[in-house]
Amino acid sequence: MVYTFYMKYDIRPELLETMRHLGYGSLTPVQRESIPLFMEGHDLYVQAGTGAGKTAAFLLPILNQLTPLERKTRALIIAPTRELSVQIKTLSDRFSAYLKIHTACMIGGRKYDHQLNMLKHHPEIITGTAGRLLDLIRQGLIELDDLRWVVLDEADMLLSLGQRQEVSAILEALPSGIQTVMYSATMDESLTSLFPGEYRSVVINETEVNPHVRQYYIVTDNVYEDLAQILGELPFGCVVFFNRQSDCIKGVKALQAHDIPAEAYHAGLKQSRREQIIQSFSNLELNVLCATDAAARGLDLPDIGLVVHCGLPFDRETYIHRCGRAAHQGGTAYSILLLNEEESEKGQLLISGCEQLTSVSEVELKPNLPVFQPESPLPFVNMYSISAGKRDHIRKADIVGALCELIPFEEIGTIFIDDKYTDVQILSDKTLPEQIRIKGKIRKIRLNNSLPF
Repeated sequence: MVYTFYMKYDIRPELLETMRHLGYGSLTPVQRESIPLFMEGHDLYVQAGTGAGKTAAFLLPILNQLTPLERKTRALIIAPTRELSVQIKTLSDRFSAYLKIHTACMIGGRKYDHQLNMLKHHPEIITGTAGRLLDLIRQGLIELDDLRWVVLDEADMLLSLGQRQEVSAILEALPSGIQTVMYSATMDESLTSLFPGEYRSVVINETEVNPHVRQYYIVTDNVYEDLAQILGELPFGCVVFFNRQSDCIKGVKALQAHDIPAEAYHAGLKQSRREQIIQSFSNLELNVLCATDAAARGLDLPDIGLVVHCGLPFDRETYIHRCGRAAHQGGTAYSILLLNEEESEKGQLLISGCEQLTSVSEVELKPNLPVFQPESPLPFVNMYSISAGKRDHIRKADIVGALCELIPFEEIGTIFIDDKYTDVQILSDKTLPEQIRIKGKIRKIRLNNSLPF
């Protein structure tokens, strides 16, 4: 049993309960192999593909070893993209909903002053992109004296996006004795030179596609038309992969011309727009996401029953990682390759495990995706911002007293009071009103889940 494993390593009851609510009923191979080594304090190089459960593999041991409300930065998590940084922050909030752990996210494209205010609360976990983190470290704004862990998530992508210099500078600035852990979808020998000394490796070989993903390929002379037919009445989430950004944009236009709601997700979009798209997809308001590999790497996209490849992927490893987007938690999902005649001849090795369909009319998608039923309410976390702060002589007791008029005390999480506003964690999915009375004055409230707290 998974919980017997966790109890062996003295996982906190609160964290164990939260994991059960979030549907973590079984360990993935990367979690089973790496968590014990992490807990023993080894430097680690962990290689596993998309959807392997790498984020939980490092967040769980970190959260389990933190002291609640310690007010010292213990963990620094470096991610290659802003979206992944915010995603890690969000998941750490979910896991630590009842642990009284402060987290913060430091990325570009967001208000600098707000992030500086978050650092004043001495968060135990800081996640962010290399450039912003290095800038803050050089200014002495991130305290490193009490740091225990540094994590490089999607480490190979950090290098491929040209961030090696910033990452190296961050590692050089850290005090000695820090546990260094890297998670990567591929094995990159140049990454190992970043370790200060000996390290342990965990390699989860992925030479085959997840057996729960049924694989098909179709040879077509009209990719976009056939794509529209396949996605006509899709009852679940789908990611359509393109090799080039220009093709991704064409694909969305073709689908929209058939009245199929779809959005393009690529590096050319503004940060705010990319966040809106991912939020819509995560909330199941949008079923079809057209993406390039670089943009979608590392994102945790829920309830995906189908992956479509428009054109031949660059290599089999890319194909396997794409397929890993589907059937994350078990159940049956699908992968469909749409190829022209030339691509089908070139990709014989890649499509050797796929069943050929002679036409789109043969596609019948009935995925059996698992639905988790929590034993008790899910520890949902919403972030709200209230337009009152230290300048208004607001104290935490004032905030708690006002909120208790609206929600039970136990649903009030961590409170951050800055100069002009207050940020509050609400441990439920209840919607707060747009206004609240605090110390005799009406204050505005707004949902702020997109802010990297």
